[in-house]
Amino acid sequence: EAERPVIQVLVDPSINTDGGNYSLLQGGASGQRRTMTRFCGPNNPAAPAGDVNSTSFDPASRGSWGIDDNRGFSVGSLFDGYEGASASCTSDTYAGPSELSQPEDKNEVALEQTYPNIKFSMNIHTSGGYFMWSPASYKTVDREALPYPSKGWQEEFWAAARTTITAIANYRGTVVTPDRTGSVVDVLYSAAGNSSDEAWYNR
Repeated sequence: EAERPVIQVLVDPSINTDGGNYSLLQGGASGQRRTMTRFCGPNNPAAPAGDVNSTSFDPASRGSWGIDDNRGFSVGSLFDGYEGASASCTSDTYAGPSELSQPEDKNEVALEQTYPNIKFSMNIHTSGGYFMWSPASYKTVDREALPYPSKGWQEEFWAAARTTITAIANYRGTVVTPDRTGSVVDVLYSAAGNSSDEAWYNR
């Protein structure tokens, strides 16, 4: 009998640990989707690459700081002219001072480099009710998206969506509607510098 292949499942339970902890300490009311790293003001850690003109550098503004870890990757990023991230240090979609500027994003890329035979990756967000895949970014001019996967891969994604959505409906009784299923750029918006595009186009 042939040996069965060893399958490893790698789970990273929280990409945004400091922002998540802050939100929990606020009773969950803050909805802090960003990290707690301050890049606002003239004395920010990334100066002059940070948002040096921002006045939100007082500790009382800490709930307004931080980088959206899902906008800080190197594929289809704000710095490449893609839509859906901000250069403002107080924006919910702040991309940071440069691509892969944050240790959380660097760690995710390092994991993918350490295990180059990863066959499948999946991001789970805490809300939304979508089932989506790449491309997740398009350029502001002409709405030019990153290249779409081949027809074969599209069929794989749709098959995975059907299986997963059916299982969710059977278990939870909730439905992911067709208008929330498909490529991110087609059913939601452009998310410049997101982790799914980083994994798909580089790996």
